[in-house]
Amino acid sequence: MRLAHRVQDTVVPPVGDGVGLEHASVTPESGGIRVTSVVIGGHEGVVYGARYELVCDEGWRTRSLAVECLDGRALRLE
Repeated sequence: MRLAHRVQDTVVPPVGDGVGLEHASVTPESGGIRVTSVVIGGHEGVVYGARYELVCDEGWRTRSLAVECLDGRALRLE
C-alpha cells in the first residue's frame, strides 16, 4: 500500500464500559510509513493516556515502536 499524502483520523473505539479516543496521523516517508498517535480514555474509574510512534517499511512490517504513558513509563522496540 502506498500513501501519496499524510492521512489524519480520529477514532472512537468501542471500549466496552469505558470511553476512549485516538487521534492518529499516517505519514508516508522514504522507504515506509510513520504512524503517530495519542490515545486517551478511562475504564472503571481509571484514566489512561499514551502516545506512540510506529515506523513500518513499505510492506507495513514494523521497524520500530515507541510508547510513552502519561505516568512516565515508556517502551521502545527496534
